[in-house]
Amino acid sequence: MRTHHCPQLLWHVMHTLPLQALEVDPNNTKAMYRRAQAYMGQGDNVEAEQDVKRALLLAPQDVDLLNLQKRLRVVLREEAQKQKAIYSKMFSKPLVRDEPAKPSADAKPATDGSGMMESDTLPPGTEPTPNGSVLLEEA
Repeated sequence: MRTHHCPQLLWHVMHTLPLQALEVDPNNTKAMYRRAQAYMGQGDNVEAEQDVKRALLLAPQDVDLLNLQKRLRVVLREEAQKQKAIYSKMFSKPLVRDEPAKPSADAKPATDGSGMMESDTLPPGTEPTPNGSVLLEEA
């Protein structure tokens, strides 16, 4: 049975049938093989790899398992290369703007830390407080 062209719903069915067989016989290598195929069809290659490794411990000369392991290695290698390409692009470019940012029309002008504008001047006899208010001297 060729399983690599099954729709997503069939992968789910193909996953549950081997589970039932494995409940009866936990060392059923054929059920592990079928479940690994279903995992691969669903894109869960790590789970598939675990099933293949376990089945190969029980039947190290099984040709179908060895072929599935080869296909799985190719898929895992391709996934690793895709992830490497994605992350290398993500971190390869510095986050620098080409031109300096222009202040927007809504931007507040800079202050000198006292809440007063740099261009503001205080009337004679006044001085700013740390919170930006102005103290007037009494006459």
